[in-house]
Amino acid sequence: MITPIAVRVSVHTARMLVAEETLRVWCASTSTEVVDFRDLDKWPRKKTYTKDFGYPLDKSRAHPPKRPRRNWSDVTAIMLHTTGVAGMTPKRGLGLPAHLFVPRGEAIVLCHDLDRYLFHGHAGNSRSVGLEIAGASVWDRPSQVERVRALLRYFRDVRRELLGPDVVCEVMAHRQSHESRVNDPGAEIWRDAGEWAIEELGFELGPTLGTGNTIDAWRLR
Repeated sequence: MITPIAVRVSVHTARMLVAEETLRVWCASTSTEVVDFRDLDKWPRKKTYTKDFGYPLDKSRAHPPKRPRRNWSDVTAIMLHTTGVAGMTPKRGLGLPAHLFVPRGEAIVLCHDLDRYLFHGHAGNSRSVGLEIAGASVWDRPSQVERVRALLRYFRDVRRELLGPDVVCEVMAHRQSHESRVNDPGAEIWRDAGEWAIEELGFELGPTLGTGNTIDAWRLR
């Protein structure tokens, strides 16, 4: 027997969701380029690319592990990351083990399908979508703020479209899922994106997992 959720996810793989159409309309209206690396046949990760795609040239690190597609009822959170490197171009997204990437340039990058399991967030891998932001724990360019907010709306809209209008969405920092990521994505990014999602979009704060740290200090204004 196929559950209603399974049916909706199978439809998702066959056509573009309205949520993605809405995101692309927003991008067109703001002159934001959409770079799409999700097709692994067209953009294989186990391959060496030219240096304009960044180092290492072999992108195997960004290849998804051999695991089943995740059930959307289990993918509750979007996790904010910073690359720790300023000036990254859209092409650099090909080598990131993340679902979404906001580079310095006026673009958003769709790195992987949102229901793929990726090694992006330690204890939060199974429940979250990874959103990487170019910069060293601060914004690399002011326009990144609105691009990240557009992707937060996109995540919310995908979950609502697949699971219903009352579904709960969470936002997390990588800091919350591993002790080594103390300043990931950083207080400035968290306040402009994570707290904004909670206050403006109705997201809930995701939990602290594994060896992760709380973000209490970042929430003080």
